[in-house]
Amino acid sequence: MASFLAVAHRKQVLEARHAGAVASGHGRESAVRVPGDRVIYDPSRSEMDGGPVQAFAGHATVTAAAPYQKGRRPDFTALVRGAAFDAVTETPVRPFQEALDFVTDPADRGRRFRSGKFPIGAADNGRIARALPGGA
Repeated sequence: MASFLAVAHRKQVLEARHAGAVASGHGRESAVRVPGDRVIYDPSRSEMDGGPVQAFAGHATVTAAAPYQKGRRPDFTALVRGAAFDAVTETPVRPFQEALDFVTDPADRGRRFRSGKFPIGAADNGRIARALPGGA
């Protein structure tokens, strides 16, 4: 069981929560692989052309062993996996970003997020989950 931080637009996180599925990396199968993996979403923007968000907005646990295709647009189909989302409320990142192990330079926090998804330690997953209202 691993923990990941995934970057997506807020609208995508809300759609994922509603669908009960996780995806990242533009729907590549390798993005989330194993039931039990935990995914925390950190939206970069509210929508494709929306303003910055800088908040944690979703916490999910992968439940499906096999990916399935989900069409988001007529010209784009993503591979997703079923997931159970915790009933959490979006919370700003800045108040506790210095307590997170993966943030090595708070002034340049965004650099780490450019990859779209990256593994985080269990301790950071727990810190974020506890900071999300309604979280663990």
